[in-house]
Amino acid sequence: GEQAVPNDLSVEADETAAVITGANSSGKTTLLRAVGANRFLFQLGFHVIASSASIPVANGIYTLFAGSENDDNSRFADEVRVTEQILQAIQPGALVLLNEPYTSTNPQEAQSLIVRLISGLKERGASCLCVTHFYGLQASCMEKGITAASFVMEAQQGESLTDFRFTYKLRKEQTHGCSLAENVAAQLVHACRRRLQPFQR
Repeated sequence: GEQAVPNDLSVEADETAAVITGANSSGKTTLLRAVGANRFLFQLGFHVIASSASIPVANGIYTLFAGSENDDNSRFADEVRVTEQILQAIQPGALVLLNEPYTSTNPQEAQSLIVRLISGLKERGASCLCVTHFYGLQASCMEKGITAASFVMEAQQGESLTDFRFTYKLRKEQTHGCSLAENVAAQLVHACRRRLQPFQR
């Protein structure tokens, strides 16, 4: 019964990467899926789900949506394998969609690996859209000479930890280090307690 929240996503011609940050459940992955779905619709000649769109034809669309741990490989090993396959396969003009890569390793190493990956994509003439929890990723890209657009998923915070809500709106701005992890955790705990209340004696 809720209405969809429209968003605008645009990058400049010299921006070879776009980085979207935001808290858990703020809509990053949903937005990435929407971008991917619209790109596939466009490439196949169908109407896109947008009020207006200007989309360049991509020379291939590649995705990295990490899976869970399995018996054969860790999540990290699977991500390394898939990214290596992407780097070997892509051609100039390709688009790569990255959903929170390398979160199964420590943040410093993960951020370094993502920058190396985006740099490799740039060298091969590909563009990239990456959603991540790493607020410093866009700045790290710029330090390596990668011109990256920066977006943030909005959140409105009130007076208490549980008094905040996501707007699911995207803003094009420099990423910041304001964490909402405590707010999200407090809301989850509050929701769990409400669900358990009928079972308590």
